[in-house]
Amino acid sequence: MSLLLDRQRCPSRYLAWKIRIFSVAAVVALVGMYLNNPWITGAALVLLFVGMMLRFLPEPTASKDSSPSDPG
Repeated sequence: MSLLLDRQRCPSRYLAWKIRIFSVAAVVALVGMYLNNPWITGAALVLLFVGMMLRFLPEPTASKDSSPSDPG
C-alpha cells in the first residue's frame, strides 16, 4: 500500500475537489446504509471512485517563459 502513496511537498491541484467529493460520498453512503438501499450506496461508491480518479489527472506544468522579457 505504501507504494501507491505520493510524497509530494506541494498539495495536489485537485485536493479541494477530492475533499468535497469524499464528503458528499460519505453522506450519501450513510443515507444509503440508513435506508438500506443498494442503489444509493452504489452511487456513493461511484463518487468515491471519481474522487480517486482525480489523482491520475495530469498536473499543469509551469511555463518556463514566465520570466519578464528584456526590454531591449
